[in-house]
Parts: sequence; structure tokens; C-alpha cells
Amino acid sequence: MPLDTLNRVAVRDLGPKGRGMVALLPIPRGLLIDSAPVLILPPEDRRRMEDSRVAHYWFYWDEGATDEDWSAAIALGPVSLCNHSEAPNSRFEADLESCRIDLYALRDIQAGEEITFDYGCELWFEVKD
Repeated sequence: MPLDTLNRVAVRDLGPKGRGMVALLPIPRGLLIDSAPVLILPPEDRRRMEDSRVAHYWFYWDEGATDEDWSAAIALGPVSLCNHSEAPNSRFEADLESCRIDLYALRDIQAGEEITFDYGCELWFEVKD
């Protein structure tokens, strides 16, 4: 069962990193932190948006698609504002069937701690861990 994200996490300004998700209460390892519905951008829509700010927030959505012929997903919730870390405290799973992204704690997360995951792609920015 998803957590009530209004009570467990919040989006905060994290200075040089921009906005990010922060735990308001302790989150135990393995717990589902957030489950966000996604808006799917088919390849033709994704290509039109590649030079926009939206491209900084999408998730790769298709399994086995070619380099150019893949769909993107925009998470409609706080998970879309999670920052990258090379030592993340969470991981995401794309649920292709139900069009959701689920975010799980990889380890215990303390109240006040930023929630991060590894983007798993070539980065377009300098990491500020």
C-alpha cells in the first residue's frame, strides 16, 4: 500500500541541486515511498519535446525499443523531482502495465534526508552529491 506522501515526504528547495524529495519521517528499508501515475509521451511527442525542460524530468519507458523509437513517461507526483545520486537511498520500478512508477527505499532513510535514486543513464549535468 502506498504511503500518504503528504505526510511522509515533501518537495523542498535544496539549494544548488534545485528541488528534491525529502523524508519528513523515518522510512524503513524496502518500503514503498511513492507510487506515481505517469503520462506517456509516444516517440513522436517525445522527439518534439527533447529540447524542452520537460526532457529533464522524463523516464525511459519502453523495453527493447530502438535508440530513436522509445516512449518517455512523466511521473505525476513528487518522484519526478527526485535527484540523482551515485549512492542512492531509493530505487524506482516502472510498472508498464499499470502506467505507474514506484519508488522503494534501498535502506533506512532518516527524517530530513533527501530521497535520491540513480538515473541509470548518461547524465546531462554535473553531479552535486
